[in-house]
Amino acid sequence: MELEDDFIDSVSVPKDADILIAYATTDGHSSIRHRKDGSWFINALVQVLTETYEKRHFEEMLVGVRHMLAKWRGRRKDPEDSGKKQILCQMPCSWTTLTKLFYLKASGDC
Repeated sequence: MELEDDFIDSVSVPKDADILIAYATTDGHSSIRHRKDGSWFINALVQVLTETYEKRHFEEMLVGVRHMLAKWRGRRKDPEDSGKKQILCQMPCSWTTLTKLFYLKASGDC
């Protein structure tokens, strides 16, 4: 099928393009929050962003967050048997329709 030139000039990006959603955990699982230190996901995200925003694009940083959280473990009392402990772990995920690499810049870099 051939498109006419005037049609090609009017093509726009779909309205659901360039969206990125980062979830603290996969569907059906609970995220973990330390009473004092807060959310595991937010802590890992801030750490990765702070350390790598100048070198990596955002989706690559989210892979770093997943890698970091895949290794973290916590413990809590088993709600069904207070004599036992549960081992906690968490796996974040993301959904994206980004059409380009997305980089963060320091406020002085703009």
